[in-house]
This record gives sequence, structure tokens and C-alpha cells, in this order.
Amino acid sequence: MAHVLATLEPLERRVVRDDDSAHYILRVLPYREPDSAVSGALLTFVDVSTIVQAEEALVEADVRKTFSRHAIARVAQSAGAYSHRRTTAPFAQCEAERDQEAQAIIARQVTHMSRLLDDLLDVARITRGVFLLKKEYADLRVLMDSAVEAVRPAMDAKQHTFSV
Repeated sequence: MAHVLATLEPLERRVVRDDDSAHYILRVLPYREPDSAVSGALLTFVDVSTIVQAEEALVEADVRKTFSRHAIARVAQSAGAYSHRRTTAPFAQCEAERDQEAQAIIARQVTHMSRLLDDLLDVARITRGVFLLKKEYADLRVLMDSAVEAVRPAMDAKQHTFSV
């Protein structure tokens, strides 16, 4: 209060109980009389405990979702590797070719699962109102090249012809 009275500048701080059971926003404002003379300070405490608890829950949920995303990717990778070992063992003569094919399949599956989970996280962020959409100009040719590059392996595998 002494600082606010000396500088006449409002002060705002977050205050937490020692046992972390309550959170407040403390505001100290110069108290002005009708003639604008400062005759004291006004203290207010706003209980923001529920807001803090909600923020902590959201952060914890994001951490769990991120962990789940990585865990699912690891499980998919392991399952793919196991499946690969199981199917290639009897066919040692074409092992190198099957290794490359299996690695490509695993990489595509992990990438696909990762993208799906990213999309789910984005939907969750949008529904919570924490998704920030940034608008910017983009070169259409760069976007098209990127899109074609992403689907080119699938087109080549099916021997499709495509031109931009």
C-alpha cells in the first residue's frame, strides 16, 4: 500500500495461500475523493481458484494427450516391427526387400496416426477456444507442390498419372 500511495500507480498481483488451496488477484488502487485528492488505498481480493484449477486441468489434459500420442506412435511402431519380423522370417531370400517395404509401411502408419492425433488435439483446442488461427498470404504453387509431394508415393504405387 505504501508503494501505491507514494507513486499513485495501481498494483495487481497474484496471491496464493501457503497450502495452495486458494488463489487470488490482489489489487491495490489509490482511493480518490470526489475532489480527486488521494485519501487512502483500496484493496480488493478476487478469488480465481476455480480458474486456476481449470487451467491446471487443461494443461494436465494436454500433457496426457501428448503422452498418448507418443505412446500410440510407439505401439504402432512396435506392432509394425513385430508384424514385420513375423511375416519375413520364413522368407529369408527376399528379406532386404521386405525390410524396406515394412519400414515404409510402418513410417506411413506412424505418420498417419500422428496426423490424426494432431487433428484431434486441434479440435480440442478449437472447442476450448485456445486455438489461434494465423492468417497469412501463401504462394499457391508452393502449397500445390507440397500437396502433390505428400500424395506422390500413393499415386506412383498405383501407377496413376497426375499433372499440375
